[in-house]
Amino acid sequence: MFLSGVFFPPQSLPEHLRMFVYISPVTLPIEQVRTVLFDAALPAWKPWALYTLIALVVASAGLSFFRKTAGGFADVV
Repeated sequence: MFLSGVFFPPQSLPEHLRMFVYISPVTLPIEQVRTVLFDAALPAWKPWALYTLIALVVASAGLSFFRKTAGGFADVV
């Protein structure tokens, strides 16, 4: 939680430490909620589109890996 920007805005960190906050997958939703609530602005749609695309790629890769290796799970457990 401390690296996701829940307790502080990433802009309050020095420039060389911000990359660690932006690596967290929950940083974008938190920042967009702050924008909507505190700035009364619409969320940025381009980052959300990229976020969704990456999530779909990771989910499909995970599903593909699971389907290929699911037969051996019972032997391991």
